[in-house]
Amino acid sequence: MYSIAQSVFQKLMSLSELSLPGEPAQPEEGVDASIVGSTAEEILTRMTLDEKITLLAGYKSFAIAPVPRLGVPPVWMSDATGGLRLFGGGTSFPCAMAMAATWNPRLIEATAEQIGAEFRSHGIALLLGPGVNICRLPTGGRNFEYFSEDPHLSGVQAVSYIRGLRKSGVEAVVKHFACNNSDYDRHRENARVDERVLREIYLPAFRAAVKEGEVQFVMTSYNQLNGVYTSEHPWLLKTVLRDEWGFSGVVMSDWTSTYSTVDAMRNGLGLEMPGPKRFAPGKIKQALRQGKITPEELDERVSTTLSTCLRCGFYDKRDQAKAADPIPATPALLSAAVEGIVLLKNSGVLPLQRRRVKRIVVTGSCARGTDTGGGGSSYVKAKKSIDILTGIQRAVKPETEVMYLPRKKRLYKKDYPIITSADVVIACIGFDHIRESEGYDRRWRIPEGGDNLVRELSERNPTVVTVLTGGGAMEMASWLKAASAVLHSFYLGEQVGTAVAAVLFGDENPSGRLPVTIPVDFADVKAANYYYKKPWKVSLARTLGPQGIRGIRRIKDLSYGEGLGVGYRGFQRDGIKPLFPFGFGLSYTQFEYKDLHLESRRITKEDLQAGKTVALRVTVRNEGTFPGAEVVQVYVQKREAPPADAGRALKGFSKVPLQPGNEGIADITLSRDSFARFDESEGGWVLERGEYSLMVCRHAEEPILEDTFTIL
Repeated sequence: MYSIAQSVFQKLMSLSELSLPGEPAQPEEGVDASIVGSTAEEILTRMTLDEKITLLAGYKSFAIAPVPRLGVPPVWMSDATGGLRLFGGGTSFPCAMAMAATWNPRLIEATAEQIGAEFRSHGIALLLGPGVNICRLPTGGRNFEYFSEDPHLSGVQAVSYIRGLRKSGVEAVVKHFACNNSDYDRHRENARVDERVLREIYLPAFRAAVKEGEVQFVMTSYNQLNGVYTSEHPWLLKTVLRDEWGFSGVVMSDWTSTYSTVDAMRNGLGLEMPGPKRFAPGKIKQALRQGKITPEELDERVSTTLSTCLRCGFYDKRDQAKAADPIPATPALLSAAVEGIVLLKNSGVLPLQRRRVKRIVVTGSCARGTDTGGGGSSYVKAKKSIDILTGIQRAVKPETEVMYLPRKKRLYKKDYPIITSADVVIACIGFDHIRESEGYDRRWRIPEGGDNLVRELSERNPTVVTVLTGGGAMEMASWLKAASAVLHSFYLGEQVGTAVAAVLFGDENPSGRLPVTIPVDFADVKAANYYYKKPWKVSLARTLGPQGIRGIRRIKDLSYGEGLGVGYRGFQRDGIKPLFPFGFGLSYTQFEYKDLHLESRRITKEDLQAGKTVALRVTVRNEGTFPGAEVVQVYVQKREAPPADAGRALKGFSKVPLQPGNEGIADITLSRDSFARFDESEGGWVLERGEYSLMVCRHAEEPILEDTFTIL
């Protein structure tokens, strides 16, 4: 049974859905309202104080406010990474983690372009995503909204996503800046993180979004960072974001995560969402009268918002605010779902042979009505969705019998003959948008007795294929041996059934790779030692109570004591063998690696600092009989590095599609950032001279080719 807290939270999220915004606000009659060609400064000089203040906070919960007198229209925004949630909803696309599992930046860009087209057709200019926080713990409530446990993979996919949206005239709002790595008491957590760990693990994806993706909007997080709320954090919002990274866009708060007026205003927040509370007119005017904020600071925030909207062309696109039907299944949508599937185990059962399989039993809590995404602000209610059961029914031959066995708490004797007589049993288990959601963390064990189901089924039939739904790692060790094959499908959007069936029957060769590590036990995750005990225990008071309101709920320190040992780095550093390593994924074919070639085996420190790069090339051959794609992964490790540096780290990858018998080339370029580390004593990034191992791997635990590179 769903907990009361989870059910109430989801109900409140559904109530936040909005109707279409309609035509943007029109200028008042008789006023010269043309702003085409105007600069932000010119518009600013024509604004009254009250008009300036309206641009400091949200309008109708999901817009940057208009200035009707001057013809400045509202700028509408909506959740989230997996598609359009508000304003009538739309197509449900794969979640961010599933996109990351493709390891295919070009496909992510094409998918994001498609999402952007749907947003634009509804008159929505801003997408409230992507989330680029690191998946620190497997049970994080929003892991499915994030890309990976690895900063490099997260950054590459985020940049591709941002660029894809921009092709359709939509801008991303990268979030949640920073260290929103779990949802348990997110308003009252104070993340205690060393600067080196911040710089090397938790900030690089944001940096890539700003410097490479040129993102124009950044959203702060709910939590405190080293004692200061991120929405009023001068070091984070000024020193790092603007001074170091050169960000010139708008910093906005997450919903209800602004905790002060003066501190937030002075330290860099430009837009309070969803509406005026801390930035209410009375509070802003009082702060101005008292000299706690200056007119110049107010003008700077408003001017930044105006100039960013002008730069993005938002004020020139008012004629595009027309509703459209959801985008139909297109190659990008279906390809993203297919390539996001990871084959974790295969005892020769897959792909299923249609001519041999005459009777299939499909069961499990995720078989019928398979959820297209996790819960909370990113959940898109697909108007048309193909669940796994339907996908399988459509994929088989007419003479093949597909029997659906509704999942109960346990199997009964009357079920045994049905299971025993099947050629294959497909157990669809995992999570849904209520059990895994924003607002609270999720369980480690699979709900609805999914683990017991696989074991029970295997006692009656030796051929059990398990299909997982959910945001990343979950408990698998207790039932893995009972499964003949395992597919991880994450949350694949409305084409989940079509994509899963295509992989099951070999119409598509699985090419996804894990963007996270799957441990044997939750306790194997180093960060669990510094986290709450049983964070999946949810209460109504904790989920919906006055979190973060000073004087009502006490802030708790949350140590990031694992340091750099996040994800696969921690497993390597501590010598713990995972169940499935980061970057792992099987295929229906076999790939051979050969001929690792470095452009040069040495380079001076000065040349790297000046922007020169290191190019390497690997040849890959498809030795099997299936067309497929291999993900070539390059990891870098400094030789004789201290143990705290946590071993090898991913610094490059390339996905190579190959026909049977064909060879292909993976070209990967490494830059200064691939070798630099952050030195707190130096107050910056440093390059150390010496030898580095460059490892070409199938996954984080399996180097195939290796060479040595020297920085002189």
